[in-house]
Amino acid sequence: MAQPRLDWALEEAVRGSGCPTCTLLRQDEQRFWDGFLYERFQDPEVFGEARASLGFCARHTAQLSASRDVVPGATIALAATQGALSLLASPRPRRRLWRGSSETPACAVCARLRRTQDVVLRELDRQLARGGALAEAYAASVGVCVDHVTAARRLGVERGDVLEAPTRRALEAAARELDDLLASFDYRRAPASPEMVAAWHRAIPLLRGDPGAV
Repeated sequence: MAQPRLDWALEEAVRGSGCPTCTLLRQDEQRFWDGFLYERFQDPEVFGEARASLGFCARHTAQLSASRDVVPGATIALAATQGALSLLASPRPRRRLWRGSSETPACAVCARLRRTQDVVLRELDRQLARGGALAEAYAASVGVCVDHVTAARRLGVERGDVLEAPTRRALEAAARELDDLLASFDYRRAPASPEMVAAWHRAIPLLRGDPGAV
């Protein structure tokens, strides 16, 4: 991750709102585009990666399109088109692929974010083990989103119970709030307050932040 002091960035993200891992992933995603759109799209290595992966995933294709930068967009589209033509020219497999399997490499941006995600979760685990200000701030937060709880479990972090506790607490509160919201539609009860109506909007980021697991 192109971040000189990850511990500082992580503490700032923990003290902010939402999943701190998602916050740092969005920042790293922006750093990717800053470098890519400026000049990196011209690298032969980038063209080859985009050719092999048939361009970017839907999320990152949409971000590239939103930039309205014609030359980088056309460069990636050409690489993806050449890759697709090469794929269609190859013999069809004689057996069906297992569900979820793919012979196409991951989107280059997703591959970068996956590495960043793992680095951030391991650093969070290390900071929770150390204790101190970051650990205290994390304990008082809503934790990481469920997507990143799952990713942390995959990594086998040592302080898993501590990492998951704020997430579990936030989810339990969200479930109670959603129960109250749905009960408020009973005509025999008082109507929901405007704040209560937004309960489901508050619950969704606890499950899957932006961008969530990659």
